[in-house]
Parts: sequence; structure tokens; C-alpha cells
Amino acid sequence: MQDMPPYSATTAMISGNRVLITGGQFTQHHYHGQKAAIDKLTDAIAPNAIHDSAARFDPPKCHPRTRVKILDEIMGRIVGQSQDMVVNPFLWLNGAAGAGKSAIAQSTIERCKERGLPLASFFFSKSDPTRNHAKPLVATLAYQLYQSFPGTEVQTEILSAITNEPLIFTKHIKQQFTTLVVQPLKTYFSRHKLPEHQTSFLIVIDGLDECIERASWKAILSGLADSVRDSNPCIHIFVASRPEYDLTQAFDSKDLKGIHTRLSLDLNRGSDVESDIKLYLSDQFEQIKDDCNNSSFFSPKLDQSWPGEEVIVKLARKSSGQFIYAATVIRYVTSARPQRPDRSLHIVLDLRPPDGDHPFAELDALYEKILGSCKDIEKVLDVLSLKMMWGLADWEVSLCEKVLSYEEGEVRRLFCDLSSLIELWQPSWSSDPNDTRLTILHASLSDYLLDKARSEQFHIDLRGKYIGRHMANGTSWVTHGCLAADPHPYPWNTHTHDPWVLHSWVMGYRHNV
Repeated sequence: MQDMPPYSATTAMISGNRVLITGGQFTQHHYHGQKAAIDKLTDAIAPNAIHDSAARFDPPKCHPRTRVKILDEIMGRIVGQSQDMVVNPFLWLNGAAGAGKSAIAQSTIERCKERGLPLASFFFSKSDPTRNHAKPLVATLAYQLYQSFPGTEVQTEILSAITNEPLIFTKHIKQQFTTLVVQPLKTYFSRHKLPEHQTSFLIVIDGLDECIERASWKAILSGLADSVRDSNPCIHIFVASRPEYDLTQAFDSKDLKGIHTRLSLDLNRGSDVESDIKLYLSDQFEQIKDDCNNSSFFSPKLDQSWPGEEVIVKLARKSSGQFIYAATVIRYVTSARPQRPDRSLHIVLDLRPPDGDHPFAELDALYEKILGSCKDIEKVLDVLSLKMMWGLADWEVSLCEKVLSYEEGEVRRLFCDLSSLIELWQPSWSSDPNDTRLTILHASLSDYLLDKARSEQFHIDLRGKYIGRHMANGTSWVTHGCLAADPHPYPWNTHTHDPWVLHSWVMGYRHNV
């Protein structure tokens, strides 16, 4: 901006137009295209990432009367409803792909809005280039903070900070967040007292693992942690993501270790997830039935008992605690028009041929995206195919590594980026620190991998190359590994060359060690 000398005049000619000025002085300013601070702020945000954006119209949220316990616990840790409940600055909700994390985050936001709690959100999405990276994160949060405190010191502080440092949005996360979020809130609450320990501002970050810049994950978390560790007023940050290896490491680091609470949705035994899924399915099928039977265009009508308790129980169990399967079933049954919903459900249940339909297109796309991120997918498929041949729910990783001639620890390395679909865990009953088990979190993942039309390049053909490969590996391991250590471990003729006998021995070995 350039200031011109003041002029005393009664009349002035400006751009060829006559302007009458009665006495006094005027100053002419040339801005040379510089934007106001509020314009710089709005230019830097990602509108699609906000919880109520048009891009997220009708966002996933928890079905009524479902996920009540987890939502109550989250709210308690945000607002401190119970004196016995630890309220840390960070709350990390992690779970497998399709476990319902985004729905829980959205429902939490709606609960907080009902309470009048000011908040800001950022929903990452790998498929949306405006919100699949970290650059607009703080600006988007600061914009929502600005809107939450109209006509207050918060707005003045944010605009002043942008004016004083026009390049603030190019600075690192910690500096941006401290300058544009923490400091404005401190200024405001230095003059407007807040009850002790009450949350002044909530930040919800969903799908952090959807940020394509993996190096940004830890930078975001550590930057926010440094800013809020001793912050007063009380800012809480709720992060929902898959339990990716890098994120787990970040939350285990010294920056966040003592200031976060971790909640997991993965196969939480004893939880009410399966009953919630049954309730969701029952309500949705009831709605489908009502819509169809009340329509004059639908004939013959659906039976009042449709689809039946047995079908709902079967679908709920097949969901393996993951809402994505149940939601995909409902989405297919309701959208596969003009086909009748009962016939669409038959396709899902494999009671009739699919006739070219693809009931799990969205679920398959999710699996394809996750598997496509593997650095060594061939070895991953080797492990999974051997597990499927073995036919056990949970499976010793060390035995897999021996049969496949992998180095110790190689399976854990292979699956470190697949923790949203595959769980590696140590049994509570085992005292051996090396006793790691492998469990497929989604029952539907096996269906996907075994169906060539669905999985294509990730297809596991147990009658094709995999069985030959595993027979050779199993034979080699039996003859050169365990038989070398104990020549008579099993009551048969160990000199047989029948691969099926050796295969049966390998398959039965798990039960005899």
C-alpha cells in the first residue's frame, strides 16, 4: 500500500469523474491488489472439510439408539461429565476401515452443538484434492473459530495476526495453530472467565490417515500437542483414524504419550456393536418394507415378516463388528432399482446369481484402495492365502514365517500399513513375547479376495498358484525344518512323497504344537 500526500481542496478530479469535497483533507490510498485479512483467511481454507459443508451433505452419522456407550464415553472425556474420568487434551478414536469412525465423529459434533460448545472440524478425504493434505488444516480450523465468536476479541486477534504476518499460512503447524487458535482464545478468556476445567473449544479431526502426506501425520499431532499441552483455556482435540503404524507410533511418542486417551473400535469384545448393527439393519429393512408396501407402483408387496430375524442375525455376524458391511448391504438393497429389494437381498446372501450386479462396489473400492497401498502386495497375498488354507480364525505369525521361509518379524513389517483390515496381537494367556497372532478384521474381506470378479489383481485362487506354492513351502518346511529337528513328530510314514499327506500334516500341525 502506498499513501499519497494529503490534498486540501473543494473540488477534485478523480479518474475523470467530478467529486465534490467540502473542506478538510482527503488521503488517496493505492492497495495494488492486496487483500484484506479476512479474504486471506477464507482463501486459505478447505470448505469441503468442514462438518456441515455441502460436499459432505447427508454425512454418515450414528443410527438412532446405536453407539450410545461409545458416544457417551467420548462426550464424558470432552466435557468431563464424570469426576472419575480422565480428561486429556487429546482423544484418539481408532478403528478398522468401515468401523464407523466418521459417523461417530459427526454424531459427536452434533451432540456438542446441541450443548452450545464452540467447535471446529476438518474431515480429511484422500479422494478430494482440497482436503487430502495438511496445508489448509489450521486455516480451516481458525476460520471456524472466527465464526464461533462473532464481534469479539477472537476475531480481532485472528485478523490482526494475519495482517501482521501475511505469510502465516506458510509457517509450520505449531506456529499457525498457536497464533491463529490458541492465542485468540487466551485473549478472549482473559477477559471472559470460563468455569475451571470446562472445554472452551473442541477440534475434531477425522480421517487423519486420509492425509496423503504421511510425514504430515506426526507433524500435525506433535504441532497441536506442543500448542495445547499447557493451554489455558482448555482446548480439546478429538482425532479419529485407522490405527496405522505411523499414527500409533506418533501417539506413543513423548510428545503425546501423557496427554491423550485412546479408544478403540476394533473387535471390542464385550461391546454392543453387533446388537447395534442388528438394530440398524432391523430399522432400515422396516423402512424399506414400509416404503415399498405403501407405494402403488410396487407389486407384489413384501411379506410382513421380511427379511426375517435369521437373515438379520446372519448379516450382523458377517459384518464382524464393522458397520460398513451392513451399511453397504442396505445401500445396495435400496438403490438397486428397478430390481425388487427382496431380490437384491438374495444376491447379497448368495441365494441367486448376481446377474451382473455388483452389490459391494463401495466396499470393494475401499479394500482396493487399502491393499493398493501395500509396498509388497504379493507377499501379503501369500500370507493371507496360507491363512485361508489353514482355516483358523487367529494364527501364529511365527509359524507362517517358518512355512514361507520369511525372516523373523517380516510378517509384522508386511502388514504394518494394513492394520485397518488385519490385526496383529498377542494373546493375554500367552507369556511368550514373540507369540503374535494374525486375525482378519473383516469377514467380508475373505469373500472379496476369493472372488476374482471383485478383487481382480488381488484375487486369491486357492486352487491355482497359491496351493502349489504353499504345498512346496509346506513340504520343504516339513522335510527340512520340523522333521530335521524331530524325525518322528507325527504318526505316519515320513518318507511318503504324497503332497496331500504332507499338506494335511502341515494343516494339522497347528493343533499339535
